[in-house]
Amino acid sequence: MYLMNMREEDVTRRLLDQRAELLAPKQQRIIPREAVGSYRHLLQSSLVKVVMGPRRSGKSVFCTQLLGDTPFVYANFDDELLAGMQAAELDLVVQAWSQTQGECATVLLDEVQNVAGWELFVNRLQRGGRNVLVTGSNSQLLSSELASHLTGRHRTLEVMPFSFREYLSYRDTRGGTGPRSTAELGAMRRHLADYLATGGFPETYREPEPRRYLLDLYQSVIARDIAFRHRIRNVATLRHIAQYLFAHLGTRVTHHKLRKIFSAGSVHTVQNYLGYLQESYLIFVLDRFSRKAKERHTAPRKVVPVDTGMARAIGGSADNPVGYLYETVVALELFRRRSWTDAMEVQYWQDRSGREVDFIVSVDSRPVSLIQACFDPSDPDTMNRERRALLAGAADTGCRNLLVVTDSHETETQADGRTIRFVPLWRWLLDTASHLPT
Repeated sequence: MYLMNMREEDVTRRLLDQRAELLAPKQQRIIPREAVGSYRHLLQSSLVKVVMGPRRSGKSVFCTQLLGDTPFVYANFDDELLAGMQAAELDLVVQAWSQTQGECATVLLDEVQNVAGWELFVNRLQRGGRNVLVTGSNSQLLSSELASHLTGRHRTLEVMPFSFREYLSYRDTRGGTGPRSTAELGAMRRHLADYLATGGFPETYREPEPRRYLLDLYQSVIARDIAFRHRIRNVATLRHIAQYLFAHLGTRVTHHKLRKIFSAGSVHTVQNYLGYLQESYLIFVLDRFSRKAKERHTAPRKVVPVDTGMARAIGGSADNPVGYLYETVVALELFRRRSWTDAMEVQYWQDRSGREVDFIVSVDSRPVSLIQACFDPSDPDTMNRERRALLAGAADTGCRNLLVVTDSHETETQADGRTIRFVPLWRWLLDTASHLPT
């Protein structure tokens, strides 16, 4: 067994070190995460709380905020000492908890998917009356094992990198959408430009070389969470496909197209690679809106990277002009809101003549909002193109909430009996509640 020669006191010491490291940020200024309010009621539930999201997005700190003053015991399995454990050996962890903190009713397990048979251990803790929270960075690995052993006894929570509102909180800058002076408006636009360039991973704000940090994080996910875990032989093709997606924001792709570009072995291989990238939270995928299931599955998909800063670090700014970064940050804000409710769905809309709306938001399968991301709609041709697409989408879906998110353009226009609102991106990001379902 992995820990046969390891003393219980070694495990105890490591768990104490981990706990001290986890709680160390409490001595610093911590940014309250917006999702905490949406999930706090779940603490009263006996269900296992499964906190998923990208690596380094702040899942552990989020859990400490969610728990508040609730006493808990902790183990982090993204650790060379504990990562190779088997489920049968986890009693050493339980014994270490008992010795140092007694029979604590709440348990937090970080990156638990690194332990073979972890779901059996979690199942045992839950059946024993413990309130269990687990975190992980691979959605499929977690969900497949949960489906087998914790059916109906778990609830998934999703944590994303910082929103623009959380970024401003970190920078000690006033949020909100109220009146601003010329100087304040200029400062807000500079903050938005920095947020687009740096992204939302919390540690990038403390790093002297944020681009290097994001590159290392990306490479770690590719190597550890995908290539190693899935035993991929042709890692070069995986890397090329991932880099292509990060360098071509807003591009619609199909498995056949990617197989042809990279001479991959088969469409099935490409499909697997895209699935692995999505499961590890490096990308999100937008399906095309359709009332027919077959069309949704066969139509090209849009790929959205997890973070604008990472997109710039991996794909480069030359291939991703600011307009595409605007579209990406709008998509990420929509995904963030989607993670708080099971009823919301985000897709893109396109008709047979090629008119396209960047995002269609549905609640309980009912379209409620059509959103275009357009950096500068002042050109008449651009304005007409965005307006025609929105009106066509509205006629097809019956949706009346039509919005264009811009750099600085702010107005309302009337067309075909419908109102189209133009809102600056910074304002939309800070006033999401008025534009999105809750």
